[in-house]
Amino acid sequence: MATDLTGAANFATVMGMISWVAENALERGTAEYASNKTEREVLTFGEASGNSNQIWSDIRVVAADATDTLDMTATLTNHRGTAITFDTIHAVMIHNRSDETLTSPAHTASAAVIDVLGHADTGLLLLKATGDTLTLAAGDWTLFYFKGGRTVTADTGDILDVIETATLEACYEIIIVGVTAT
Repeated sequence: MATDLTGAANFATVMGMISWVAENALERGTAEYASNKTEREVLTFGEASGNSNQIWSDIRVVAADATDTLDMTATLTNHRGTAITFDTIHAVMIHNRSDETLTSPAHTASAAVIDVLGHADTGLLLLKATGDTLTLAAGDWTLFYFKGGRTVTADTGDILDVIETATLEACYEIIIVGVTAT
């Protein structure tokens, strides 16, 4: 489901954080060393560089040995059923929830692994090249953030495939933050 948000000063916050405690941190000259690293970006509402005006999210089920194809310029719809067309993508979060039992959508927990990649010849470039694959085991998640945004080009750079390559049903959650055509 896509969410149209208008006029929000702080439209979306994208954040990644890792905190840690190291015991016997001899290179630091201490018995214990604690720290964290946080990256945080706030996207304001709009269509200019560094802004976003659309968040699309869904929890999807992929049958065994099947592909779920997400077309950023043709198949995604907002909460009113209207097609949305992304021009630019700023953030994508994908969580393989296959290890969870869900009621909506209906899914029984499994150890399904998913591959996430740009479609063979018209792929959305999350990684370096079309066809490059990111594999997420059940429970794994990843977050992509593109400060300048990744351009979505209809028919040549707009399709993201999520593939279950074995014999188990997979379930994943996806959130896309970007700019849609006006």
